[in-house]
Amino acid sequence: MKSVQSGNVTLSIIIVNYNSEKFIGDCLESIVKYADVPCEIIIVDNGSTDGSAGTVRKFIERECGGKSTRSNKNENIKTVCIFKTGKNTGFAFAANAGAEKAAGDYLLFLNPDCVFFTKGLGNLLMFYKDRETNIKTGAVGAKIINMDGSLQYSCRAFITLARQFYESFFFDRVFKGSKIFGAYFMRWWNHDDIRQVDWLSGALMLISAAAFKEIGEFDRSYFMYSEDTDICFRLSEKGYKNYYYPFFSVKHHDAGIASSNQPLRDMQIWKSRRIYFKKNYSAAYAKMFSFLYFMFIFNRLILFTVASLFGTINSNYKIRARHYLKTLQLYFGAEIK
Repeated sequence: MKSVQSGNVTLSIIIVNYNSEKFIGDCLESIVKYADVPCEIIIVDNGSTDGSAGTVRKFIERECGGKSTRSNKNENIKTVCIFKTGKNTGFAFAANAGAEKAAGDYLLFLNPDCVFFTKGLGNLLMFYKDRETNIKTGAVGAKIINMDGSLQYSCRAFITLARQFYESFFFDRVFKGSKIFGAYFMRWWNHDDIRQVDWLSGALMLISAAAFKEIGEFDRSYFMYSEDTDICFRLSEKGYKNYYYPFFSVKHHDAGIASSNQPLRDMQIWKSRRIYFKKNYSAAYAKMFSFLYFMFIFNRLILFTVASLFGTINSNYKIRARHYLKTLQLYFGAEIK
């Protein structure tokens, strides 16, 4: 573990890093530029095999080691540290490990492929503090946008068998404005006002250290994906309220790190959601979900295969078809093993 500088902190920013060399430098630079609340940055390196851990060490030495070349050094950055798990333990395990090292009363879990582009982190924290004086407040998320400025649906309704059915058979795409068929992604709403929501994306999630500890942290049964849905579900079950706060925004390379292997990403989502249904509902629900997600993949395999055969020169259709075929092979191959 390597750390520099000390001081009282209100907020602990926890970043789980795994082979994010293309992104983490920009992420850290943006925090230094725009952080407007006293905070520490904790980077948990999850067995990276690229140069990202080295990028973090250079950042620490340059920005916080007493030899910063910046004339406008951000004094809100009180502590920066990096420590290694030694292997890829998955997001939940690494995030919990970071939280155990945290000194702040509030925890901000942040993906390394996110960048701040404006001030307002302090406003997000103030919203949380103000809200929790009267309401049992759980997780709070900000507005997340794509790198091209379009909206990411970072707050959603809890996944159910019905909502998975709508997604698997394209109802959510055909009837985007419907509060029923578009419920999961909440596409019927412009995401421009504060709302109580079911769950927030773990790409950026603010939660008090006390609530995080009381709820039992992230469930380590999840290797990747659905741990954010699960913790928000458990918070809701305990009477906490989760909120979406749109007046602070970050940019996010959606699946920027995971997109290098889309079939693996889809397979991991499949498995994590099955764990979620089995844990929070029943084994029968998990089996029904698994069939519906199979139909999600299978229907898209058929759609893109047919589209690639009839009257189109768009090679992307063939790529997408191969992607979904590979997802099926990965999933059932892993199940056999």
